[in-house]
Amino acid sequence: MRTPSREVESVEHDNGNASHPLQLDVDQDQNQINLKISPVPGTAVQTPNVKKSTVIERLRRISKYRIRPTAVQTNGKPSGRGGKGEVVRATFKRNKDARGRRVAAKKLLWNDDEEVQEKFFKELVHEVELLAKLSHKNVVRLIGFVEDFKHQKAWIVLSWEPNGNVREFLASGKWEIPERISLIQDMFNGLQYLHTREPPICHGDLKSLNILVSSSYHAIITDFGSARLMNERIERKVAQNTTRNAGRVQTGDQTTGSSHARVTITVSANQLTFTGPDWTLRWAAPELLVKDEPPSLASDVWSAGWVCWEMMTDRIPFDDIQRDPAIVLNVIEAKLPPIHEDAQLAQVFALCSMMRDCWKFEPENRPQVSQCCKEVEWMPSVPPLGVAPSGTKEPSAPLLLAMANLHSSHNRPEKAAQLLEQIVNNAKSVSKQDVAGALIGLGDVYQDQSRYTDAEKSYTRAQRIYARLGEDMGRADTIQRLGDVYCAQSRYTEAGKLYTRAQKIYSRNRGDLGQANTILGLGQVYTAQARYNEAEESYRRAEEIYTRIGYDQGRATAFRGLGDIYRDQARYNEAEESYRRAEDIYTRIGYDLGRAATFQRLGHVYHAQLKYTEAEESYTRAERIYTRFDEDLSPANTVQRLGHVYSAQFKYTETEEFYTQAEEIYARIGEDIGHANRIRGLVDIYRDQFRYNEAEESYTRTQELFSRLNDDIWDMYLSMVEQT
Repeated sequence: MRTPSREVESVEHDNGNASHPLQLDVDQDQNQINLKISPVPGTAVQTPNVKKSTVIERLRRISKYRIRPTAVQTNGKPSGRGGKGEVVRATFKRNKDARGRRVAAKKLLWNDDEEVQEKFFKELVHEVELLAKLSHKNVVRLIGFVEDFKHQKAWIVLSWEPNGNVREFLASGKWEIPERISLIQDMFNGLQYLHTREPPICHGDLKSLNILVSSSYHAIITDFGSARLMNERIERKVAQNTTRNAGRVQTGDQTTGSSHARVTITVSANQLTFTGPDWTLRWAAPELLVKDEPPSLASDVWSAGWVCWEMMTDRIPFDDIQRDPAIVLNVIEAKLPPIHEDAQLAQVFALCSMMRDCWKFEPENRPQVSQCCKEVEWMPSVPPLGVAPSGTKEPSAPLLLAMANLHSSHNRPEKAAQLLEQIVNNAKSVSKQDVAGALIGLGDVYQDQSRYTDAEKSYTRAQRIYARLGEDMGRADTIQRLGDVYCAQSRYTEAGKLYTRAQKIYSRNRGDLGQANTILGLGQVYTAQARYNEAEESYRRAEEIYTRIGYDQGRATAFRGLGDIYRDQARYNEAEESYRRAEDIYTRIGYDLGRAATFQRLGHVYHAQLKYTEAEESYTRAERIYTRFDEDLSPANTVQRLGHVYSAQFKYTETEEFYTQAEEIYARIGEDIGHANRIRGLVDIYRDQFRYNEAEESYTRTQELFSRLNDDIWDMYLSMVEQT
């Protein structure tokens, strides 16, 4: 069955002066898709004249990696097979008296055709030359090569990684999200190493089958048969002002189990044809499919996004599609899976956002791998643990800490506390560092719940452990967090001293994140003390550090702090701009509570400018977010602010409704000051409507509430009443 041709994209030519339509002609019966490009008259192919060293000369230059054929004994069936060879387990002995070591032998497929042989030899030498230049913990290690062309033998000998490829490994047990993220971090670290070589190295075939898992459960990038040094790359674009000589190239592997092991790409004057199913096609970036470009650093990033998908979901790209034409159509029409709807991925919103960036259609719009590394670095992670023979495992303390961090980031304090208490209660069987880390985590949970006394106790216990262990960075973390507790209680002098102490320790130990956190804390202290110049300088310094280390949540909080000081100084345009920047970052990383707090502050800015419609919209958006979480104080404050907006417009019915809602929340959570203030607000609206009996009743209730508090607070309240 053939579907009609249709225009899907305009392809720009290199001279920038012409744009020609790209047509897709899909023949589903033949499992074939034709990409037709209108040629530009009067142009011709220009092939660079590059002088190449002979294969023999290149082999001599890497002779130190040559291994005698008898030194490698293969054993077992192939553990992997691709379009250019198969990988088998082998034993390598440097000499007959040496102890054998397990290695992987990549046996390249032989072809008797002389023309194909020449290409085969060059590919062997190219891969060995490239691997010989690499040394990184997340990249496969070259042991050597076996070359015996007379006996049709050409092997590349590599380090053996016992846990198979990452797809097989993840299928072998139940792995938690932090363990999967650890493998993703490894993959990006290895890819960053390749992309930052001089010249950069493009892997060209990144997928789960080409990522192994080591004995220490770290990801290792392998299979460099498609890799290239970027200065050797010859650009070949379908949109180039050229007509093409006919050519035929085969790529792919046989891992699908399909009878069609390879995808065939046929290039003629104005047509590019894909035939046959192929795994690699599923990971291919759109420019490789429709513009005939060779793999690039940007196409590696596209593929890395799919590897993230595999590692998190245990699913290959387009697993519900069997035919290549349909896969190609989905890619070039940007019909990609809804990332945020996957239950696993939805737990790590920042990863979803990064994957979405990796899958941007235009290569230049994708992030560089260094940016991806920075982003995944801050996601909760821990290397996987081995699986017991029964297939089960007990979570380690580091894994429990990472899972608790994940729960906290999604505002699930009870679940986080449960895991952290499990570590503390098993203090005798886990390391002191893990116990201290759990106490810090519990302190964070208590602080988020405004349980400041409990938070202080937890941080102090952790500080004592770190002091006994002589761990300065741990001590600094607890001191900085104690500063946060005091700042939240308006004990600004004490908070400032603690931040300064922690900052000195971080400076000695080059703790960038800790320094940024303490500088941010000092900014909050200065803001509360109306020392706005010092506060602005602190927030800007903190933002610079957060940007350098790639910690987006910290950047957003710094921008929010800048918005606060601008608002306090009635610099409303600057305040709005800073809040908007914070909200954009919070949205990208999926931190909804940060978004809610920012919307609330934007409401303050609009309210101060008498922009009541915008204020109402901002407060309402904040309130909607807060109601999704198990939190009461922030929604009460937001509802109260909505009451203020309506009160300023003399909308007494709406004002009474929202003040009453706020009062009920404050009463339920035992927040007496907020409770009393909201009843005080009701006094005002009853008085303005001449409802004096209700006003008097509310005032009496206010007195009763404040009588529970100390005399200073009561006097402050009476003074406020007299002023109004």
